[in-house]
Amino acid sequence: MPCSYIGFIKYHNILYLQFIVMLLSTRAAGALVATVLTSTVVTASPAMPRSSGGLASCLPSDAQVVWRDGSATYALDAIGQAIFRTRTPAAIIFATSAADVSQSVKCANANGVVPVARSGGHSYEALSSLNDALVIDLSKMSQVTFQTGSDGSQQAVAPAGIRLGNLYTALYNKNPSFSFPAGVCPSVRLTVFISAQSWHYLTLACSLQVGLGGHVAAGGYGSLGRNHGLAADSVLSATVVLADGSITTASPTQNSDLFSAIRGGGGGSYGIVVDMTLAVATVPYHYVAALNYYPKDTAAVVKKWTTWLLNTLPKTNNPVPGSTTGATFDGRDVNMQLNLFQGSLQLRVHYSPSTQRSANELLQILTHSGMADTDSGFHWEWANNGADKPKQVTTMVAHAFAANPTNEATDDTSARAVVTVPQEHLDASWKDRSRLKSDYVSSAQVGPNLFTALAKAVTDSQKMSAWSMIQLEPYGGVIATGPSSPNAFPHRDVLFVVQYGLYFDKTNAKDPKIPAGIAWLGRTEAALKSVTTQAKYQGYVDLDVSTPGSSYYGSNLPALVAVKNRYDPNNRFWSDLVQPTSKNTIWFGNSFAH
Repeated sequence: MPCSYIGFIKYHNILYLQFIVMLLSTRAAGALVATVLTSTVVTASPAMPRSSGGLASCLPSDAQVVWRDGSATYALDAIGQAIFRTRTPAAIIFATSAADVSQSVKCANANGVVPVARSGGHSYEALSSLNDALVIDLSKMSQVTFQTGSDGSQQAVAPAGIRLGNLYTALYNKNPSFSFPAGVCPSVRLTVFISAQSWHYLTLACSLQVGLGGHVAAGGYGSLGRNHGLAADSVLSATVVLADGSITTASPTQNSDLFSAIRGGGGGSYGIVVDMTLAVATVPYHYVAALNYYPKDTAAVVKKWTTWLLNTLPKTNNPVPGSTTGATFDGRDVNMQLNLFQGSLQLRVHYSPSTQRSANELLQILTHSGMADTDSGFHWEWANNGADKPKQVTTMVAHAFAANPTNEATDDTSARAVVTVPQEHLDASWKDRSRLKSDYVSSAQVGPNLFTALAKAVTDSQKMSAWSMIQLEPYGGVIATGPSSPNAFPHRDVLFVVQYGLYFDKTNAKDPKIPAGIAWLGRTEAALKSVTTQAKYQGYVDLDVSTPGSSYYGSNLPALVAVKNRYDPNNRFWSDLVQPTSKNTIWFGNSFAH
């Protein structure tokens, strides 16, 4: 869940003006590396031609096509957000319907060209675009419609290419209480905010670029995850274009194995998801707060945070501190993201109960947790010069707050300016040159070794000029229990996910900060190895993972291989980054459509 952090941060008597683009979960979102899976035979992929060949003769005539040779916007459209890698597809077609996607897949097959889906273009390794491939961009499909289910529930039919911010806006326009449990910070754009306040004050700007398709394919967690589950858990059915170009439906009663795989089992491997029917979450009440801490207190802050997560947040009937009426609160309604930066630590809290509560209740909860207590043992203060004390906000402002905890957006009008984003043809300001990784921490791994490893990583990061971040996002609650219709997301039994990485000068592919930054990333990864499960979140794709199949998919791997064999027996959806080396090794997927 990408967020752009920009601000002055002072440490070691040095004042830095930092321009940082940081991911989000939503923290959003989710594109996984093409993964080598073993144990089942899939026929080898066809050779990829070095030119567009006959594509021009069979692509949909009314769709916009950007060609490698001669198109003015090719450099921008050839690759999504992440530009650390270089991609040179033969062409990019902007589909406007399932029929366009179907014809494009058939055309690619006829010309021996690999079809690659792109919903938001947010893959960390730029895997929603491949050399010499036909990129089928879904961003022109953005219309959301609403319907009532047979059980009276509210549903939304949303295209896979809609960006999360625009999905949130469409839901809010329909009903101010409507939402969807997706990205923590819905996307990235480098928007300059400058603050010369206290040394640990940090200004955040975030937009909502992550595509729904890739986010769901990875699982998709966010600030509503603990009480409403993953994005993938709220998908009721999907329209999918298969490798032969046929259009089918995936649901609990139709192609149920495919339906399971496309929800948390990665994208771009089994077919191209065109649209999804979503269960709408009704979330009428939102309370938010943000706090800052000193980096020198990292170990103590993380210890307090994990203690709260282990002892209070799993319970559904916690006593409200200070209540004289015996009131309780559901710990699943509290989401608290902890960010560990070089110059500041920041806790972002989103409390979304199903009934009317009060900002004071959130204040009491935070005080009792020790995260905002005068006896906590470490310094803390409310962010944004005290403006981010607990307060009640609308759904739209809550989305903007996730994107910008300094909360420049204080009403629906200003919040819309943050949440609603350009749907197509993102310009250079949306790009970033970053390297990011992930790990998971189980309850059993919480202890001094974990606290020391994270504190050392923060201290170590202060010695380099590249900007780094470590982000801790809690799971548990409804994420742990899972949906009534099981899906392929495998990491439900962990306590929290760790995302860590750094950002470089996006205008300079040879940024001199890169070697030291990559070295820090390697040291941090090595230090976390003994205090994490070694499972990885598939939304934070990383080509350096040595065991991608087991790390990303765990025990679901054999079932996903079977789905791949059934729906793409000729391995049309693949990647040329690593090719099959034997009949017992297959290349699983490519872009995860993110």
